Amino acid sequence: MVKECADRDGAGDYARRQKPRANRSTCKWEENDMSSIKLHLEAAESDAVERYAESIGCKAEAVVYAALNRLMLAARDPAVAEEVRQTWETKKQNLPLWADSACSVHAYEGKPDDEPAPSRYLKL
Repeated sequence: MVKECADRDGAGDYARRQKPRANRSTCKWEENDMSSIKLHLEAAESDAVERYAESIGCKAEAVVYAALNRLMLAARDPAVAEEVRQTWETKKQNLPLWADSACSVHAYEGKPDDEPAPSRYLKL
């Protein structure tokens, strides 16, 4: 199925391929009919998500989908867009607060290295 769409200026048309959608009244999706987005997580992040999902009796995919759902419902707020950008930039240097801790090195303070520990934010 090809759907014709106008660009934002309304100056021209372009064609975009779309898969036919499932009947929403029956909601019968097959796994191979769905698009996918890969999310790359550090082990400390993934472990925290998996442990939380297990504690509430669901799969990690359900946790990620619920988080995305909450984010998209708040997307009208300009602060959300800024938070998304800042979170993505921060991810390059630090783990998020909800992730398990990684080994912290305290050599400069003369303390022993910290062992990895489960996130304090996910204690139920």
